[in-house]
Amino acid sequence: MQKKLIVLLLLPLLIFGLCTQVCAVQGADPDKQCSITFLLEFDNMPLDGGKLTLYRVGQISIDGDTFVPLDSLQSDCENFNDLEDPSLAKTLNELAVTHGLKPFTASISNGKAIFSNLETGIYVVCQRLGEETKGYAAINPFLISLPQWQNDTYVYDITAAPKVPLVPSSTEPTESTKPTQPDDTQDLPQTGQLNWPVPLMAVLGLAIFSIGWGLFFGSKRRGI
Repeated sequence: MQKKLIVLLLLPLLIFGLCTQVCAVQGADPDKQCSITFLLEFDNMPLDGGKLTLYRVGQISIDGDTFVPLDSLQSDCENFNDLEDPSLAKTLNELAVTHGLKPFTASISNGKAIFSNLETGIYVVCQRLGEETKGYAAINPFLISLPQWQNDTYVYDITAAPKVPLVPSSTEPTESTKPTQPDDTQDLPQTGQLNWPVPLMAVLGLAIFSIGWGLFFGSKRRGI
């Protein structure tokens, strides 16, 4: 009975010790160098031109179990509740600029932007003003962790494919067409007046003139 009691008392300690060992094995190495390769495509066409920018906003906690904000950001952001929250990514992007954190930038070439020799931690990914690929809008800021837990192991060199939006079509009104000026060389519109009576009236006037002229000289000859 006493042996059974001892076993029951030691069992929780054995379980706790086993869990501690498992956590220690699965703990990430905070000093290991990391890399990210971003694949940027649209309709399976690789993009060329533009840049991507990273800001390191988080670090591995002292116990090695979680990510926490950098010391300089903890007064504005206490923890990372949800790394997939767009509003959190936007806020951390703004905080990174406000606090003057160091930007890491890579050019987009043949559909790739590669970052190497990165520290472990949490990064916000963005495109600053003027870093967009021509013909496309800037990507929405998002968060990414280094390393990542995949297939029961920590992966320190990862690949990500952010969504690249098109530039919105312009909704500005088109320039109105200016009224055309009248052309003096163009034919004037017809008003209903015809041209055929003009020569007829000229002939009739000439005939009347001739008759009157003949009558005048005829009367003078007769002494009238």
